[in-house]
Amino acid sequence: MKLYFFPVLFYLITLATITFCNPVTEEIIEENDERVHAKVNIYDESLVPKSKRADFFTYAGSIGHFFSAKDVKRNVFYDGIKNLDIYYGKKGGRKPVVIFIYGGAWFWGEKSWYSKIGTFLSQEKDYVAVIPNYVQFPYGTLDEMVYDITNAINWVYKNINAYNGDVFNMYLVGHSSGAHLSLLTLIKSSLGLKGYGSYSVSQPVPYFQKVVLLNGPYDFDVFSKVSKETGVTTENSSFEAFAKGVLNSELSCPTDILKGYPDQSINYLSVGRIIVVHSELDTTVPYSSATGLMDQLRRVTSIPSNLYIVNGLPHCGITEGVMNDNEYAKYVLGDLLANAQ
Repeated sequence: MKLYFFPVLFYLITLATITFCNPVTEEIIEENDERVHAKVNIYDESLVPKSKRADFFTYAGSIGHFFSAKDVKRNVFYDGIKNLDIYYGKKGGRKPVVIFIYGGAWFWGEKSWYSKIGTFLSQEKDYVAVIPNYVQFPYGTLDEMVYDITNAINWVYKNINAYNGDVFNMYLVGHSSGAHLSLLTLIKSSLGLKGYGSYSVSQPVPYFQKVVLLNGPYDFDVFSKVSKETGVTTENSSFEAFAKGVLNSELSCPTDILKGYPDQSINYLSVGRIIVVHSELDTTVPYSSATGLMDQLRRVTSIPSNLYIVNGLPHCGITEGVMNDNEYAKYVLGDLLANAQ
């Protein structure tokens, strides 16, 4: 992809401004919103993680943990260039597999930053946890990100047996832009939607028991000025057009893709259950991102999907809370994987 310095710089400044300097207007989550399946409540306010968005010390600690963690296979190449880490227990029989796709506004992040999540899933919850790297902007387009994630998933399916992983019991978890990419990967691969050039997605991915989507931006329209100030989502916002142009993918928003399909016309998305999670104190991604997606999922498919509201947590509260060894955040993630219906 041919890129120029000033457009790239403009994109990064704009994205940073939207994400960190223009928070979403506080939204009231209606008690009788039928789209909400359940609320995860805090029973002890002292358990609330005090982390900020992108807290430096949280990630620094996880990077340090990356080099000392036990029972980890580091930097395994899944396509000859990109690599992934596998967190696994050496004892016991076959274990369920969790693939974690980290976020970072599509342009920052690295698998070692999330090593504590890998250890939590493997050592405390007895999963085989896999955290892959994938190309990010400005080095790759959105289609290339999906291409990498598809390759990583298929590598895991073909090779995780060697690490006691059960390929018939796999889960996909994504956070923020990683949640967007996780869902987009399932939709594009299952429906055969192609991207641009040699990174067109055509190969299927294996079946997941569940996908857990944490605080994802599933429609760029929700980041328009009108939407952020009023809660009303307008179609084809200027930010959506801008994001599509820079990320170089016409099919970039899962919600918009689903809008193009007739009622109950999709019977397969490579997943048995879709769990959409919104954090009550999330000022980065609007509540309408979750509800808009839920509306379309329930319209176009009978695949079970439910929306969970996690009280008391901000945008990165679950992921950073787990990395900070916060009991409430660990309970939330563990419960969403094991028990959310």
